[in-house]
Amino acid sequence: RANQVANIAPEVLGVLTTMNFTDGQRVKSGDTLITLDSDIQTAAVAAAEAIFNNAQREFTRLQRIYGEQAASKNEYLQSQYDRDKAKADADQARAILGKHTIRAPFDGVLTIHERNIGDLLNPGDSVITLNQDDPMLVDFGLPSTSLDQLAINQLITIELAEHPGRYWEGKVIAISPVIDQSTRTARLRAQIPNHDHHLHTGRFAKVAQTIGIHKDAVLIPQDAVVLRNNGASVFTVTNNVAKLRPVKLGDYVGFDVIVSEGLSPTETVVVRGWHKLRDGMQVITHPATTQSTGQQSPP
Repeated sequence: RANQVANIAPEVLGVLTTMNFTDGQRVKSGDTLITLDSDIQTAAVAAAEAIFNNAQREFTRLQRIYGEQAASKNEYLQSQYDRDKAKADADQARAILGKHTIRAPFDGVLTIHERNIGDLLNPGDSVITLNQDDPMLVDFGLPSTSLDQLAINQLITIELAEHPGRYWEGKVIAISPVIDQSTRTARLRAQIPNHDHHLHTGRFAKVAQTIGIHKDAVLIPQDAVVLRNNGASVFTVTNNVAKLRPVKLGDYVGFDVIVSEGLSPTETVVVRGWHKLRDGMQVITHPATTQSTGQQSPP
């Protein structure tokens, strides 16, 4: 989703006179997007300013003669009130006139316009939508069991179905404190730079979040793990002899699992066919081809 979305709509009643954009155009903050017919309001501003100027002259006169004790205090205070009210009315008229011109509130890209020149617009009638698409936001959920491991500024990567093998990196900017009762997930929001504008609102993405780093971890395919009542084991192979080795497992990472105890990085393990083996059996090994996170994860 876009970082910010604004419906470009008037705050006042008026006829749409100009649209200073093309559909899909990129605009900068402050660019004029639309204007409404302002003839009546321009006249209202002129009338309000004339009343203010007259009130200002009368106040100046009464201020002078009040100092000479030729006017009462009530007359002086009334002229001051009339001057201040006339100024407020003129300011209000100018503010309403300013609302006949609508400018872009931030940098972004426009959608497709919904109204046409000549349309009479009521306050709130949407003419077009402005999306701030750099950066972009991605909302996703993670199991509530991981909540204690989640933190602001943790790194994420996303992959789009339309761009397989290409990854965008971002950071977590918000973690909802409320757990979804139906899915038992925590909602997160991340922000991702989108300088090339390949990310669009409404697309779905695969999200991978880094919730911790295991340095020098021993990672093996889950297919290599022998699970029995007495715990987890793997078959190692040394000099073509299979040996059943008890191991302690850590976190699961995609199709792989971390071995926290019982295995060194240089040892060879049996990935397929271990159900045919017995401890101490002679074997002939072939390199395994596995679908592992280590091979498929983004750089």
